[in-house]
Amino acid sequence: MLAVQKEVPAMAARFGPAGGMPFGPVLDEINLAAPASRIELLVGHTQDDASPYVAEQPDAWAIATELVFAGPARQLAEDWMKAGGQAATFNFKWTPSGAPLGACHCMELPFLFDPAAWSGAGMLAGQEPDPSLAKTVRSLWAGFARNGMDALPSRSLEFGG
Repeated sequence: MLAVQKEVPAMAARFGPAGGMPFGPVLDEINLAAPASRIELLVGHTQDDASPYVAEQPDAWAIATELVFAGPARQLAEDWMKAGGQAATFNFKWTPSGAPLGACHCMELPFLFDPAAWSGAGMLAGQEPDPSLAKTVRSLWAGFARNGMDALPSRSLEFGG
């Protein structure tokens, strides 16, 4: 464990600004043409995705979101398309009134899954997901799962806001 622990900073450095995150899309130097031609991507972020990670610095939310979530999501989509694939991006902007972390990381999940399961989640600030927006999100994402890009109205989607 101690030997591996010493290697963590070097391993995390390959993620750039997202190095502190234990996950993230990484496209190694492999031939993407074969998978890109068969797999369509829908990748995106929430408006304030980084807010839980820099909660005490609201003026850094947009910068951190761009560096760690939004920029890498767009780059993944661009790289996928350069390799011959199809990709769409989304930005989830719905923010509950009075939410301490804005449209934070995972804010789209109550719109995709049973909203009752999210009752009491601090990120919702006591509000319920907008039913109309939830229906739209579920419909588009389920349509994408069934029919890929053909189910989407555009390659760049915005939800709420």
